[in-house]
Amino acid sequence: LPVARRWEAALYGLVLIAFTVWVFYSPRPYMYAVFPLTAVAAFRYGLAAATCATALVALAATVQTTLGHGPFTAYTPVHNLLLLQLFLGLLTLKG
Repeated sequence: LPVARRWEAALYGLVLIAFTVWVFYSPRPYMYAVFPLTAVAAFRYGLAAATCATALVALAATVQTTLGHGPFTAYTPVHNLLLLQLFLGLLTLKG
């Protein structure tokens, strides 16, 4: 990638992380709003960027759920883990 595209991709990654953290701090269940952002990463930057975007969203979602934030913390720990795994599975299949 040219230098300008690398800076663009780095900025896109920061925006993706910030948006994911915001989604998981929001009191409303907007967790699937990150799917189009990972799709844009796939179409704009290719397979490697799609993999990185998926990994960043998965990391942020797991950390936020572990800390007790987001839509996957309303039930028992086992049920929350199942919901998080379903979300991560869908994210991985889509990305």
